Amino acid sequence: MGKPPFDPSSRNFPYFMTSLRGRRGRRRPAGMFESLVTLVVALVMLGFIVTFLIASLFH
Repeated sequence: MGKPPFDPSSRNFPYFMTSLRGRRGRRRPAGMFESLVTLVVALVMLGFIVTFLIASLFH
């Protein structure tokens, strides 16, 4: 129960990402702000994954 909703190991992770992206893109074409937010979120998640991999490798 204590897992965050953005946990990559959880089974509903792809559904969480597609629902987050689909809610935004279906109404109207994604504007500059929406694409920028998506890019920032993707970069942050990539940074988390890389940090986790490095921490698990050099632990």
